Amino acid sequence: MPSTVVDDNGELIIQGRVIDKDGGAGKVSQKVTILNVSPTVHDLAVSGPVLETGTVTLTGKFTDPGAGDDHMLTIDWADGSTETLTITAANPASFAINQAGSGFVNTVNAAVSGGSGTGMIVNLLAGEDGGLAAVQVVSTGSGYRAGDVLSIGNASFTLVALRTGTTTDFASSTRTTTTLCSPAVRYGRVHHQSHRDG
Repeated sequence: MPSTVVDDNGELIIQGRVIDKDGGAGKVSQKVTILNVSPTVHDLAVSGPVLETGTVTLTGKFTDPGAGDDHMLTIDWADGSTETLTITAANPASFAINQAGSGFVNTVNAAVSGGSGTGMIVNLLAGEDGGLAAVQVVSTGSGYRAGDVLSIGNASFTLVALRTGTTTDFASSTRTTTTLCSPAVRYGRVHHQSHRDG
């Protein structure tokens, strides 16, 4: 049994010792290269019928056994526009601010309201104008889903991606379509970036 665990890319030396019935012994060793597994996208869906100038939201999930990896999800809408969501090992949630509100200061360990879950705790970064500029998750709580609209005070924001274990649930921003097709399903893709510290 190897005494080292390699989460993603790496090499292991596996050694063995064989002893015969007369006490003779021999050693063998083999270098094994471990390659990072690419994430897989599944459960893609587009809300409602896709009509010209209608609004749609693309939802789905991707799974990656490398829980320490950082991910950048790019949705290519096939009309010249893209949308990018970033999930890192240090910040397993991504938010889009709907209403920045006012009167905010930088705050740590704030509880959110709304959504389908309970117990999410976030840090808030206020802009120079006192509006909410960024949200970073401290604790993901339980039961939340991508697409949940959350609020703190007079600000609201949408949970656009949330990693739980090895699976990330995501929802694009609601957007107006410019064509009659549904390119998001055909062209949605995940770009994978392996992240290593030290």
